[in-house]
Amino acid sequence: MPWQGELFLDIRPEDNKMLRELHLEISDSVVNISLRVLLQQCEEKVQRKVFILDPLVTQCFLHKHGDAKSFLRGFTEEVECVIYPYIEKGHWSLIIVDFNAYQALFLNSLPSQHGNCKVAAKLLKMHIDQNFPGIAKMNEQKQFGYSQIHVPLQRDSTSCGWRVIANAVRFLERRFYSPGLNLSDYPDAWIILIRERAINSIMKHAICPHDPDSPPPPPPDRKQSEDKKKGLPLHSPLKHMNNIKSQAETSKKGQKQQRKQGSKKDRKG
Repeated sequence: MPWQGELFLDIRPEDNKMLRELHLEISDSVVNISLRVLLQQCEEKVQRKVFILDPLVTQCFLHKHGDAKSFLRGFTEEVECVIYPYIEKGHWSLIIVDFNAYQALFLNSLPSQHGNCKVAAKLLKMHIDQNFPGIAKMNEQKQFGYSQIHVPLQRDSTSCGWRVIANAVRFLERRFYSPGLNLSDYPDAWIILIRERAINSIMKHAICPHDPDSPPPPPPDRKQSEDKKKGLPLHSPLKHMNNIKSQAETSKKGQKQQRKQGSKKDRKG
């Protein structure tokens, strides 16, 4: 089917509300989906080097709910950095495990260290070492480190989720494209830009923002596809005028034929 190769996302009604009403705090699913759709805009070689960790893994690390190993599905020894959006007590911060620098980085939009983020980073490192011994062996001569990166602080109580996403994207931009990019000082316009990019990408691939149980979209209409090939927009005023003209011409022809038939009857009479 023509849409099977496309990415489509089920968006819950509450997530849709969070995406449209930007003053609301965003959920773990919005953070997770936003990071993934933004990573997909990078080159494939970059995508292979980055692993987005589902924020729900914190439940495994700190509260021992579920199997942490299941959250590493898709992880390979080709990965250079793990993006871990960390939530605790209603606040979001960012943990990045950088295997090139062999350290965990903490980026928090509040001035203090965020709860048990260091414990979570240690547990993540432990699970990776246990399941992917090649990475630990490659770095066996190095001491794993922990560093705090100071980022712009939030002045409200709701923007921390979007700031985590913006900080993650900025880190990846600096890592793979622009080494001179500053993580510690940037305008709020950067957060707005990343937020808009994420929302546009999600809405583009949402099956139905108001009905997450809706079926996949139907195959494209053949007539619309032909119009597209001709270069006409689907709701073209030109096309609409052509239809009106053709209808008018048809009705004129019909009227002429009726007149001819009527005149023939009059002659016979």
